[in-house]
Amino acid sequence: MLSNENSTATGKPMFFLFLCAVSQDNSTFTPLKTVNESTLFGVGKTFLDDTYLSPLTYNGLSMTLLHDRIRATRHFNGSMLLQQQFSIQVAITKNPTASASEYYGNLDYILSGYYPVARSSRSFSMAAGGRGGIAWRHLQRKEYQQSRFP
Repeated sequence: MLSNENSTATGKPMFFLFLCAVSQDNSTFTPLKTVNESTLFGVGKTFLDDTYLSPLTYNGLSMTLLHDRIRATRHFNGSMLLQQQFSIQVAITKNPTASASEYYGNLDYILSGYYPVARSSRSFSMAAGGRGGIAWRHLQRKEYQQSRFP
């Protein structure tokens, strides 16, 4: 009777291991692709120099919106990373004498690709790649009309 109890006790773990091995079919397993996204909105002070027309520094308000997204692609067995960055920046400035103002606008779209070239551990890897993008910048100056005689 002891040998019967002993054989059923060892048979249960073996049956459990067999079920675990059968249930892990890698052909139907599709890992989830991670996507890292971030959005930043910033407000600050800006300083613009117009050294051609005057030595005065224009200062004013600046607002920025930046969106960044990075994810793995299907290229190079899923090792290549694709990063997209989109930013908008606007600024409104006046000179210290309040006789002129400048408006600044900046619109950027940057697409980058990275491939890991070295990996020392799970938490550190080094990647190499390139980037390209489209940028639009606009600067406009407006001078106020001042009369000589009040």
